[in-house]
Amino acid sequence: MTRDPAFDVPLLAKRIEAMRPALLILDPIVSAVAGDAHKSNDVRRALQPLVDMAARIGCAVIGITHLTKGTQGRDPTERVTGSIGFAALARVVLLATKAENPAPGDPPRLLVRSKSNIGPDDGGIGYELTQAEAALGLWATRIEWLSPVEGSARTLIARAEAVPEEDAGGELEEAKNFLCDLLSDGPLTAKEVKADADGAGFAWRTIERAKRELGVEAIRTGGLGKSGRWEWHLPLRPPEMPKTATQKGWRSKENLAVLGNAASVAKPLPPDTEGF
Repeated sequence: MTRDPAFDVPLLAKRIEAMRPALLILDPIVSAVAGDAHKSNDVRRALQPLVDMAARIGCAVIGITHLTKGTQGRDPTERVTGSIGFAALARVVLLATKAENPAPGDPPRLLVRSKSNIGPDDGGIGYELTQAEAALGLWATRIEWLSPVEGSARTLIARAEAVPEEDAGGELEEAKNFLCDLLSDGPLTAKEVKADADGAGFAWRTIERAKRELGVEAIRTGGLGKSGRWEWHLPLRPPEMPKTATQKGWRSKENLAVLGNAASVAKPLPPDTEGF
């Protein structure tokens, strides 16, 4: 049965209040939205009961999501995947990013403030991920906090995301790999592709560009009207190469054919012709 958090959270409140948790983590936060995560009204309707419940029991709530790919340079708060309602409802928005090409002395990763209704809304802190032995023979990843950084979230993230020109196409390559993996087990509807792409933080225009470059085919199935749907298919493998022009008995000119053009495949010469 599909559950709507806007109605289910109040029903679960008694159980949560009995547990008295100090922290509730939603990862990803879009999973708490039963409606359209791109519509502000649906987002607020789904999350407001969580906010009310947390205030009632004194529990902090952390929602985890992605930044939409292909939105570099924009206001970081507006880059949160889905509706602006996610960031609007939060009291504090923190963004984590990895520096693509850190200068000497710059931290490899940053945690910056993009919004705060209860304090400063700029600056942040550098950090890195290291390996540590938590117990004998048991290694785990931990955060090592570095020096504070100053500046707006927009400036700090833009600096971290800056890449050399030769690496600028990396985002498209990521989208192409994502699309290949997604469709490798069979076709999916355009809506399913978009939902998965949104969840992975890809901008739809980047996915569409990857679709064109890969030659992914959109095929209408199920008839016309609401009963039909568009399915995305990976392209078929290219046809095998035709016979080579060096084989005796084939005209060399006709064998310089475009791959896959059956009409251009060379014909055998008459028996009394040597061919070359």
